[in-house]
Amino acid sequence: MSHIINAEYLNIRSTPKIIRSNIIIALPKYQEVKVVSLVGNSWSEIATNYRGNFIKGYCKSNYLSPFDSSLVPQTHSDFSNLVLHRTENNTASTIHSREHWTFPIGAPNRPVRNTSTSEDKKTSILEIIDYLDVENSERYRPSTYTYCNIYAHDFAYLCGTYLPRVWWTEQALVELAMGKEVKLRYGVTYREMNANSLYNWLEDWGHKFGWQQYIRPEAVQDAANEGKVCLCSARNKRSNRSGHISCIIPAHGTFKGINLDDKVERFAPLMSQAGRKNKKVYNDRWWESSDFVHFGFWVHE
Repeated sequence: MSHIINAEYLNIRSTPKIIRSNIIIALPKYQEVKVVSLVGNSWSEIATNYRGNFIKGYCKSNYLSPFDSSLVPQTHSDFSNLVLHRTENNTASTIHSREHWTFPIGAPNRPVRNTSTSEDKKTSILEIIDYLDVENSERYRPSTYTYCNIYAHDFAYLCGTYLPRVWWTEQALVELAMGKEVKLRYGVTYREMNANSLYNWLEDWGHKFGWQQYIRPEAVQDAANEGKVCLCSARNKRSNRSGHISCIIPAHGTFKGINLDDKVERFAPLMSQAGRKNKKVYNDRWWESSDFVHFGFWVHE
């Protein structure tokens, strides 16, 4: 029987037990699922197709409601008019300054991803990582705050994919949907995006702008090795605390994705991040931290 999810986000797990390490994915409200079987009094085994991924796992039964098409909101297909950047090619926005970091990187010598072949994509992504020089650049130097959101945006921007550094406010989106003209007013009609906001944006808007959600980190590493643009994003369980977002990058030299546990499958892709500690290249499964309530992997061609 078909059901829909009635929670804002629902963790789907590999076993019918609430532990951090068995989360497969968080599915959004109104996602249609098929209940395969009931497990005990409080769990359901479900199956669904979500953004190109077949998912089978377990969830709490009380977060499912019998399917009713009238409950599912209508969607639209053309969102290209919503792409939003502050002024591009601002030559003052560089890795050496913090004063213009709401603008995309505008240095004339900035590298971009070469999309001719998979090998060209991979090589140019690594050149972008070298150029951003996260461990030494003033733009990402941690202080009271950390700047994973800016680093991820810069990485995506130079790779030619859209990840917002600034995005429309809810009221502006409503007015745009009504066909009204919305004047660009910083802090009024558009705002900066922190890491929690980017997680929500990827969930709500990412697939409309070419981002495909992946389930397994091994598959994301394979995609990065083909020169695709890959991210891992997580939302903090406390809305007033920062989430995190990292870039998953191609294997190169001695650096590659690794299994962190000889006994358990705990694959960690090769990543690059800004954060409390800026790291150009590292392996970790940071999303398993109890600080985060939901996480996901996203890939863009």
